[in-house]
This record gives sequence, structure tokens and C-alpha cells, in this order.
Amino acid sequence: MMDSPRALDDTELQTLAQTWRREALTGSWQAGRMARALEAEQRRRVVESAWQQLDPAPLPTEHGGWWRLQR
Repeated sequence: MMDSPRALDDTELQTLAQTWRREALTGSWQAGRMARALEAEQRRRVVESAWQQLDPAPLPTEHGGWWRLQR
């Protein structure tokens, strides 16, 4: 039995998620819970990899600006 889905590589995670989802479609609520957990880990990895590809936004160098009321 696996301890955490984070220990799995991407292809193994995808295979397990598909297998558990297929089992859940037969009506097994335990399989549904496992499929949701594995699918959540897949989504987490996609978001994490997307964040790593982005360049960090430059920080503003001076204060004051958009929040000041216009005169």
C-alpha cells in the first residue's frame, strides 16, 4: 500500500487515478474517494509546474500611485 501519492511518478499516478476512477464508476464510494485524492495530486502537480515556468513579477520600486486620490 502506498503512503502518499506524492511518492509516485507522473505516469504511475495517472494510471492509478484512471484505474480507481473506472472502479468508482461501478458504484464503489471508497474507489471514488481514492480517485479524487489521486486526481487532486495530479492537479497540484500541474499547477506547481505552471508556477515554476512563470517569471517572477518585478517589484515596484517607488511607493505611491494607483491608491492615491486624484486632485
